[in-house]
Amino acid sequence: MNVTYKITRSNALYCHKYTMSVELSHDDASELEQVSLNEMEESLRDYFRTVAQKLEEVGYKEIEYVHSKEYVQEDCEANASEFFADGRLYTGGA
Repeated sequence: MNVTYKITRSNALYCHKYTMSVELSHDDASELEQVSLNEMEESLRDYFRTVAQKLEEVGYKEIEYVHSKEYVQEDCEANASEFFADGRLYTGGA
């Protein structure tokens, strides 16, 4: 049996675990096979929502990190950034 699946985003403005849908189909599926496809569809949707949730958590941790003092300090050290006493970036000129 050949099964096709489609994963779509249902909202153009937002992208999160509740804006995606999963659809499985088979043209010649019997009633029993369709029940199995529906169960598989639900399992896949749950799986993708779990993955999306984990990606969201990772993304928010990254956002917090790049706004942290630690990140700014590391970035300044890595790029040899220097500053005036008033906080302006020293660019090598007077």
